[in-house]
Amino acid sequence: KSGKEVETEKASRIEKIKVSFDINDNPIAREGKKDLYIVVKNPDGDLQTFTNTTSGTFISGGKYTPYSDKISVNFQRGDPKTVEFEWDGEDFKKGKYSIEVYENNSKKISKIGGAIKTLE
Repeated sequence: KSGKEVETEKASRIEKIKVSFDINDNPIAREGKKDLYIVVKNPDGDLQTFTNTTSGTFISGGKYTPYSDKISVNFQRGDPKTVEFEWDGEDFKKGKYSIEVYENNSKKISKIGGAIKTLE
């Protein structure tokens, strides 16, 4: 109510979800625009979609993978970045949410991270 963000694991108290991660320096990575896809699966194993984003699919390893959100970042060596995905106004039920992040580096799409978040 004060406008201050407070982390919680209570599904009934969540007003928005924020996923953030750092892109560290990588001397062998190509510089330039990178598309990052995030796949969020709800406790039923279904893709979680959000009203303020456009979901879609990408092809990785010859198979179509649906994604929840996408963002483009400009990667420059020596310039680490914090990337944030944020969704509000959604209803989240109790259970385990699977979160995976993929990168399209112009040659292929690779999984670069993931986590499990449990809401009570």
